[in-house]
Amino acid sequence: MDKQEALSHFYNEYFIPELAVSIEEAETKFKQDQARLTLHVANSFRKICVLIDAI
Repeated sequence: MDKQEALSHFYNEYFIPELAVSIEEAETKFKQDQARLTLHVANSFRKICVLIDAI
């Protein structure tokens, strides 16, 4: 197996599958935290609006 074949093998057999797992884990975590994060962003935006209104 030459260098290019080894690189291609590593990419297809290790990198792509692990990338898919990482993306799936990130998506799961995002979905679990989405409601909390949305609430946090909305509250922060509301506070900014109140501060602007006070100016």
